Amino acid sequence: MKKKFSLLVGIALLIAQILPVATVYADPPQPATATINYTYDGNGAADIFINGVMLDQGEPDPQAPTSGVYNGSINYDSDGTGFVNITLATFATLSTITAVNINGTNYAVPTDQATVLNLINGQVIEYDLGNISKADTYNITTTTARSTLMGNFSWSYKDADKNRDNYIDNGVVSLVELEYNGVKYTSRDDIVAAGLSYLQYNVSDAGAYNEFTLPTGTKVTLKLMPNTGYQLTSFTVNGGEFEPQEEAGVYTFVSESGNFHLGAHFTKVADAVDADDADAITAGSIELGGEEFDNGTARLDVKNAEGLEPADIENFKDNAEGYNLKTILDIKLFNTIYKGSADDAWDEQLDELNHEATITLKLDEGVDGNDIIIVHEKHDGTYEVIPTVYDPINHTITFKTSSFSNYAIATRTIASPNTGVMTREGGSATENNTGIAILSTLALWGFLAFVAKKALND
Repeated sequence: MKKKFSLLVGIALLIAQILPVATVYADPPQPATATINYTYDGNGAADIFINGVMLDQGEPDPQAPTSGVYNGSINYDSDGTGFVNITLATFATLSTITAVNINGTNYAVPTDQATVLNLINGQVIEYDLGNISKADTYNITTTTARSTLMGNFSWSYKDADKNRDNYIDNGVVSLVELEYNGVKYTSRDDIVAAGLSYLQYNVSDAGAYNEFTLPTGTKVTLKLMPNTGYQLTSFTVNGGEFEPQEEAGVYTFVSESGNFHLGAHFTKVADAVDADDADAITAGSIELGGEEFDNGTARLDVKNAEGLEPADIENFKDNAEGYNLKTILDIKLFNTIYKGSADDAWDEQLDELNHEATITLKLDEGVDGNDIIIVHEKHDGTYEVIPTVYDPINHTITFKTSSFSNYAIATRTIASPNTGVMTREGGSATENNTGIAILSTLALWGFLAFVAKKALND
């Protein structure tokens, strides 16, 4: 008996080696068509995917209309299991799904921010409803709400965007810091390394286009710096408020939901002179002799010098070389950067320049004399007399300097047959001899006419 069993086993093994074993294959994906009846309400339609194939609703923008009905069909591949995967999608900055019903069954979808943020892929929220029984018809109803999850803003240096409100010209915008949920990101590399689908900083066109996608409530710190000769004269982020920080050009704001632009406008602004606190000066101008800073403009502050000791005043008199002191001024120079407007600014004081600047000051009407000099107290405590051009017609003095501290204006009267623009050396920039000759001739003719008339009367 045992020998017969062993023989049968051997024969069976031999047959198994000779005959091929039949392989069992799963049914390949089969084309399937389903009818879709889609009703949506709230804040627009969702995109519908069945087994990864998107239903072409003809309404890719979920913003409008907010409600409606779609009746159509979709062709997709079925794996033959009797189930399909249905995924709904909305733009994270525009709408979220609050309720879903498919063929009479309600499907739970998350609504809390922390969970929904993790469903984001790029700027799209993907609600994967899992395996749902395959059917020939799907009656789908969704309710959506306006999204409060995400914000998106951008700025561009591209010429093609010149007429858009996110265009930046004559200035530079850069990231200082993002802070969300207590975590800070100080560079694009930090953001990329975090690997968060809902926190993105994308740069394209060789840096000409910058875009942030970030959760609502993110604290954003940016630096907006004007080119030399320009100032930031307007700055808005979705109409919201921004806060200037201690560092020049740095602003902070909290991101809001929705798609918006960073609107920053840099305007050409001339260097300025502020002489409101100088009794003897009514106005002025400054022209820099070279490039002294990379951003913003120059502002010259001219004030009455304060806190001078009697010895300080005597030093100015001694160095005035016989001129009479008119006034002593405290002149300071600042590199100024507007805090979004001319009403407030960051100021960096510049004591010395690399190149001489040309300064013109308009004096008040009460100048005693026709020759004026400038006495400058240098930072090392010594004094110098600066060559000065005086224009008595416009009441201005013009001089060059690269250092800013206390200056004294001193005057004297020089008798001269000529009138015109006087310099410290007493030279005349205009000659009036012709005028004097004409006046003398007129006077002579007037005298002769008077004598002739008197003779006739006699």
